[in-house]
Amino acid sequence: MKKIVVAFLFFVVSAFAVDVQVLDPTGAEFAPDAPNMVSSLVRVAVTQTGNTAVTDNAEIQIRTTLMTMGNSIVVACEQINNGKVVGSGNEKALAIDNLDVAINKAVIAALANLVQEDSPAAQAAANAQNEAQEVDVVISTADGDANDNFGHKRPTRNYKSYGIGAAFWHNWKDKDDNPNRDWELAVALHVGRIYEATPYGAMTLNNNFNISFSDFELQDVLLIGGRYMFSQGAVTPYVGGGFGLGLQFDWHLDGGDKYGIGLATGLETGIICFRNSERQLEIGATYHVMWDGFDDFDRRFGAGSLYIALNY
Repeated sequence: MKKIVVAFLFFVVSAFAVDVQVLDPTGAEFAPDAPNMVSSLVRVAVTQTGNTAVTDNAEIQIRTTLMTMGNSIVVACEQINNGKVVGSGNEKALAIDNLDVAINKAVIAALANLVQEDSPAAQAAANAQNEAQEVDVVISTADGDANDNFGHKRPTRNYKSYGIGAAFWHNWKDKDDNPNRDWELAVALHVGRIYEATPYGAMTLNNNFNISFSDFELQDVLLIGGRYMFSQGAVTPYVGGGFGLGLQFDWHLDGGDKYGIGLATGLETGIICFRNSERQLEIGATYHVMWDGFDDFDRRFGAGSLYIALNY
């Protein structure tokens, strides 16, 4: 009798669940083991719909394609039945860490007509629908239109930047107070923050510090500005600049001229390596100047530096 009941239950389950052939993904070449990882995630998602993921030929197939869009990865899944696309779904992963979530949602959307009522996917959809009915969310914009695109903001990728290098520093030249401009080779320290607002543009907050020990001088310049990246590849050249304030101590000068504070500006250029990674290597070159005082621009200190930094 037990065997009859078990056989009957197996027949009932198999009558609703279907075999879904998981095809090899395309566009998953960002890592050596990425194709196997993506295939495994697709099989897990198929199982969550209450169906059976297989590798052999089946009437229903699931095809997965990965594409890069800016710094994001777009996952597109298609349900194929007898050679025809009968369902599809796509999701965007803002980072590689979110790729599993995007694949899961795209597969479930493509197999929406095959989701079993008691499957984890159906239960998750029901929970999400209940939460949406209980909570009203309104996006406020300047003109009051909740559907305005202004309300949909791009997530900003933020990086801290720490680097070290060498600088070539100079003070100002004046025929009365300092007729000969002094030059010093100094140690350069770079500390900054990078806010990538777009795939090509970023806001920057840079603190460039250099110190020389032979004839002691010390300079610190804080600049707020931006930079432009020429590509979205793994190796990206950039240019930028900024404005701010500077502090200076110069042992070459006498009296009160040893100390200076005033406006500052600077230019930067360089190369970012491994830009698609969470940790980047930056090779940068800067030249910044600062003036001693806010009303007299004759006394100008400057420094050109070359540094290597870690952005994370």
